[in-house]
Amino acid sequence: MGSLPVLVVHLTVLSEPVFLLLSLLGFHLLADYLDTSKERALFGATLAMGLALLTRYAGAACILTGGVAILLWSQTSFRRRVRDVCAFGFGSSLPMFVWMLRNFAAGGAATDREFLFHPIGRSHLWQALYTASGWSLIPAFAPDAVRVALGVAMFGGMVTALARPGIPSIVRVPALFVAVYSAFLATSISFFDANTPLDDRILLPVFAAGLIIPLHFLDRAWPILRRVPAVASLTVALLVAFLA
Repeated sequence: MGSLPVLVVHLTVLSEPVFLLLSLLGFHLLADYLDTSKERALFGATLAMGLALLTRYAGAACILTGGVAILLWSQTSFRRRVRDVCAFGFGSSLPMFVWMLRNFAAGGAATDREFLFHPIGRSHLWQALYTASGWSLIPAFAPDAVRVALGVAMFGGMVTALARPGIPSIVRVPALFVAVYSAFLATSISFFDANTPLDDRILLPVFAAGLIIPLHFLDRAWPILRRVPAVASLTVALLVAFLA
């Protein structure tokens, strides 16, 4: 992806590029496991998401996503689902657990976070909407109603990807991650770090994973759009303009 938020993060010494690589790789392998029930795919997803958690604490959202996805969408028996969830959760959490033990032994604390209740507020939601509208190239002077409509559309796309039958696992798993990661951020802001900015850096995993959803729906709709040349041409023109 060549969008400005992605380029800025990759040109800066931050943990996000590695986190994006590992999390997206983990989603791909997890989707492969859900479709084929291959244990090697589950092992790969466990390794990738464990390293993602070791890269950023937000990797906990990846592990939660994997556990929920296995329970809901695995094609195996319920007994094996439980077994696989336990193996996935233990294996992906083990590297961070060892690192937290090291932190505790060296500094007397496992992390640098303190528990304090400061609930997420309206300002956080507006900041998230402004960040998301920037991804869609909505100008700063646009009415707030446009941003709200965009937020509703994004939420609707995520819900559709999760609830609609026939959605491929490679689309459904990232959609689930968007929901879990959003809940993770809300919890983190409310109980651990009220100063977390919902900017391009923090929300970049939502952008990277969420972009898969509209691309999938566009791919599904393209055969229909092609039947009307004017609509197909307009769609291509809009995509080219957006990329430019």
